[in-house]
Amino acid sequence: MRILLLVLAMVLDVVLCSKFDIYRQGQKVTPYGRLVEGDIMLLNERSVGERAALRDRRYQWQNKAVPYVLSNSYSSSEVAVIKSAMEEYSKLTCIRFIQRTTQRDYLYISSMDGCWSYMGRIGGRQDVSLASRGCIYKGIVMHELMHALGFEHEHSRPDREQFLNILWANIDRNNWDQFQVASSFEFDTLSEAYDYRSVMHYDGWAFAKGKEPSMMPKQTGVDIYELGRGLEEDRFTKLDLTKLDKYYCR
Repeated sequence: MRILLLVLAMVLDVVLCSKFDIYRQGQKVTPYGRLVEGDIMLLNERSVGERAALRDRRYQWQNKAVPYVLSNSYSSSEVAVIKSAMEEYSKLTCIRFIQRTTQRDYLYISSMDGCWSYMGRIGGRQDVSLASRGCIYKGIVMHELMHALGFEHEHSRPDREQFLNILWANIDRNNWDQFQVASSFEFDTLSEAYDYRSVMHYDGWAFAKGKEPSMMPKQTGVDIYELGRGLEEDRFTKLDLTKLDKYYCR
């Protein structure tokens, strides 16, 4: 039994890492802005405001609809994955992703460098990068679209320290800034509980410099493999849906 559990843990580790590895890049300046936390793109001149998307309704998409354009570089199977992620929103929330006609504000989804999105509606054409190599997974698409809707990472919450131990010794010093706690000015928890399994939560090895984990849950009974299971399993948690409902549907 002990050997079986060890093998299962090793398999889970390979599965998680194969899917989460795309996010293991530090802060960097790009032609599109400043990339932080692996996949959040910030326009340099509006970095604080963008991260306050949930606090500032000006960053909210209007009429519960998000116009989009898909790059024609995607294959039919890749398009199917992206649209399947969009359909999760339409099935489970009031939010609709609609093909753009003449709308001024819209998402332009294409295969660029990695997986990333801006926070909330920033105006005009708004790039979302879903690289064909590494990003075309349903859960990852759901995650990036939720950033575009205005949502931060769960593990950046102002009250994060109550729920997670950050294992600094296992993180390269150059990536310590990826674990900054957002201020309550930037991050609105919408008065909901911490969600270890959220589609917006990274796994326990995010930005780790080796095989040892970068963060561990503090809550008794929560296993490290619970972190980010919604992202891994391509599904929203109940709390994800509650937050989307509070911000867009009420």
